[in-house]
Order: sequence, then structure tokens, then C-alpha cells
Amino acid sequence: MLLALDDAYRWYLRRVLSAIPDVTRYDLTAYVANGFDISWGQVLFADTLIPLLGYLLPCAILAYYLMNEREIANPT
Repeated sequence: MLLALDDAYRWYLRRVLSAIPDVTRYDLTAYVANGFDISWGQVLFADTLIPLLGYLLPCAILAYYLMNEREIANPT
């Protein structure tokens, strides 16, 4: 019984953790330590900005529709 409960809890946590992005990949301390040695094309755009927009864009769309459907936000 406890093993089944443990497996179900582990499955739930795996799903929750897969929905949260891995923020450790956005660590730019190695580039900041070298001063102004941060390349715009490879590091900031392709590795950081595109996954960030891919995560924030659905959240922004969801927030828009959630606020639009509230009674307080509706002008009518």
C-alpha cells in the first residue's frame, strides 16, 4: 500500500517538476566574471531568450484570458 502511494506521489512530483523550467541553465556568472565578454548571438539570444519567451508567452496568454473573464475586469 505504501509503495503504491509512494509511486503515485513520485509520478505527481515528476509532472510538477517537468512543468517548471530549469533556471540553472540561465546562469551567466561565468560570462559576467570576464567583464563584457558576453556574446549577444549565441549566449543571450539562442540559449536564454528563446526558451524564456517560450515559457512566458503561454503564461501571458493564460493571464490575459483569466483577467478578461473576471467580473472586475469586464467593463460591462
